[in-house]
Amino acid sequence: QYEKSPVNKRSGITVFDAEKTGYNVRFVTYLSRFLLCFDADCQRWWYSRAADIPRTSTADQVNQQRMRQFGGFAASVEVGLQEYRGPDGPKRLMNSLLKRYCPDPDTQQKMAEGLSESDAARFQREVKEARRQIALLFGLMETNQPVEDITKLLAAIDNGSIDRVEIVSPGSGYAPGYGSPLVTFPPPEAGEEFTTAKGRA
Repeated sequence: QYEKSPVNKRSGITVFDAEKTGYNVRFVTYLSRFLLCFDADCQRWWYSRAADIPRTSTADQVNQQRMRQFGGFAASVEVGLQEYRGPDGPKRLMNSLLKRYCPDPDTQQKMAEGLSESDAARFQREVKEARRQIALLFGLMETNQPVEDITKLLAAIDNGSIDRVEIVSPGSGYAPGYGSPLVTFPPPEAGEEFTTAKGRA
């Protein structure tokens, strides 16, 4: 039975169940840390758990309590991963994370409207960092790794542009009056929402 909390208490789910579906311990740990960094609900839960630690605790006791709390949170992440079983599970999980934490460029622009220049720049940096962290996360998978999607994601992070085109061998035979030839490039690996580069040589 799910509870309205980042930490689920469903019994009978272990780290071995997650590993059977291709999500190893490193993946679960990294995903847990990602959520604590980028998910507001998870962050609120984590901060609220500090109240469970007695004020008289030593530094070692605080660390031990925090480790137990993190272990409980990671266990809930393992439960959630059961919804992403099967060969297409990692791809569905990646798409879910990207949809929630990494809006496309048009959506980013709309979300940044009304923000100050510094806040808008920070928001864009956070989205870019979330993409990078998701790419690193799925790079930890040993089975069913969505290689093509990782490649697409890395290309979206780079979001490169072409400043100029130099033709080393211009060729010949162009008809008079037609001007410079149009140069086109393959569609961007980052996806259809990114603009294909083109220009005139």
